[in-house]
Amino acid sequence: MSDSAISQSNRVFDIADELPQELKSATRLFSKFVSRQGEFNSEGEFQLDWQKLGAAINALDNEVMFDRYCNTTITETKETLQNLARKVIQAMSGDLRLSLATTETDLLTDKVASTLNERIEWKTGVVSAEYKLLHARPIPDDPDYMQTLVVTIMLSTTMTQKHNWFGYKTTKQDFCANVKAMKVTLSKDFGRAAIKK
Repeated sequence: MSDSAISQSNRVFDIADELPQELKSATRLFSKFVSRQGEFNSEGEFQLDWQKLGAAINALDNEVMFDRYCNTTITETKETLQNLARKVIQAMSGDLRLSLATTETDLLTDKVASTLNERIEWKTGVVSAEYKLLHARPIPDDPDYMQTLVVTIMLSTTMTQKHNWFGYKTTKQDFCANVKAMKVTLSKDFGRAAIKK
C-alpha cells in the first residue's frame, strides 16, 4: 500500500487500496455508495447506518456480496495508541477471517494510529476520535473481484490535557476503541447500475 494509494480528501471514508488501475474506479464508486447509507449529525459528523448499508447491499445483484460483519470493543490500560491500533487490526482480522501479511498489518496499524492521533479532540471529560476507512485488495485467483472492508473506529480516552500527550507511539494511556467492520466481495463492474439507485 503506497502513500499515493491512500487518499485523504473530503470523502466520508479514507480509501486505502492495493489495486491495479482497472479496479480503482469500482472502489471509488463503492465509497460513494457507502457514504449514502447514513447521515450527518448536528455536529457535522457522518454517522453510518450499518443496517441501511446491509439492506442496500442485499438489494443489489452480484456487483457486491456481503461476507461478514463484526462489532468489537477493545479496552486497554496503560497502552500506547500505536499498540492499541495493532490490536484493533488483529481483532478485526480474526473476526472477519482475514489473512493479512505482516507488512499489510503494519501499514494499516500505522495509518489507523496516526490518523486517530490527528483527529483527537481535546475536550473536558472523555476525549474521542473517529476514523472511517475503506480498504480494498485484489483476490489473487479472481481478477474480476476484490475484497473490500468498510471500517469505523471510535476511540475514547479519559486523558484531557494535551500537554501530557507526547505522541501516539510513546504515551501510554487508558483507551477504549469500538471497531465496526464489514467485509464484502466487490465486482470490478460495481457502479454501472448500483450508484444510480
